[in-house]
Amino acid sequence: MVQIKKKLGAWLPFASAALFLLLMFAAADSAEEPEIIFPEMAALVIGAWIAKSQPWQVNRPRMVILLSLSALAGLLFSRYLPEVFLLQSSIAFLFALGLLFFSKTTFFPLLSACVLPVLLHTKSFIYPVSVFIMVTLTAVIQWGLERAGLRMAKEYTPVPYHWSAFLQRLPFLLVVFLLPAIAAQYTKLPFLIAPPLLVLLLEASSRDSRLRQTPFRVILMVLAVSVLGTAGRLFLLDFLGWSLTLAGGVVILAMLSLLYGSGLLIPPVGALGLLPFLIPSQGAIFYPLCTTITAAFFLTAACKLPLALTEPPLFCRKNKKCQ
Repeated sequence: MVQIKKKLGAWLPFASAALFLLLMFAAADSAEEPEIIFPEMAALVIGAWIAKSQPWQVNRPRMVILLSLSALAGLLFSRYLPEVFLLQSSIAFLFALGLLFFSKTTFFPLLSACVLPVLLHTKSFIYPVSVFIMVTLTAVIQWGLERAGLRMAKEYTPVPYHWSAFLQRLPFLLVVFLLPAIAAQYTKLPFLIAPPLLVLLLEASSRDSRLRQTPFRVILMVLAVSVLGTAGRLFLLDFLGWSLTLAGGVVILAMLSLLYGSGLLIPPVGALGLLPFLIPSQGAIFYPLCTTITAAFFLTAACKLPLALTEPPLFCRKNKKCQ
């Protein structure tokens, strides 16, 4: 019995994640609504189901509320702000950072949910509705896996953000964000600022992040997964004419197998594998190059600059202890 449970614990979360993502593609395919595809769901199911322990400090109600609110805010920014990419994306980025601060979580995927509709010029309310449904299902299934003893539950502890640390690091984060964003606008290569990479940036910023220990392997994984996603889009979907469900299913299985087999279960990297299915085919060929360059830049910045929002302030008043 123990042996069966151990085997189930190893394979059921993986199989559930693959099936869930496949159903997302099937729903988008049958409804002919690409807005249903939310690449960050790959990051969510990897972190919430497959990984031994959830990488974020967040509980399930906050997970649902924060991701849904971020998706809605991103859509509103895309619909109602002046159509200037740098303006819309900067406001979405700052809003998401503020949401992290006030929610006292490290639920970094909300960054991607907020910036993605700006990047894709999404105007349909199908996007936040589908995000709400899928994140709710993710939370319910995570609860079920934990109740069955197939994954380890993680107790939520509110994150001690400090105003001074937040405000002192904000300029650094904004500059690091704006450099590839400006390059994206002027080169017409928008995925130099692919939203999952923003999640990667913040996840790598903490001093104890394991992403800082093997940055070269992380960059190689970004390249490999981006190539997988691009090949699925350009070769399987566009050239061979496979259905969105079939092409997406092949990429999902290959991407999850690669991440699981390598031991590098990095949630935002999983999202990078699904994003090519939402981008114009004429620009997709440059997608792996764009994501790899920005990933290398973000990882370098995360290691060299004070970007971690949860660390103590950079400067303290005299005779005052940094908390």
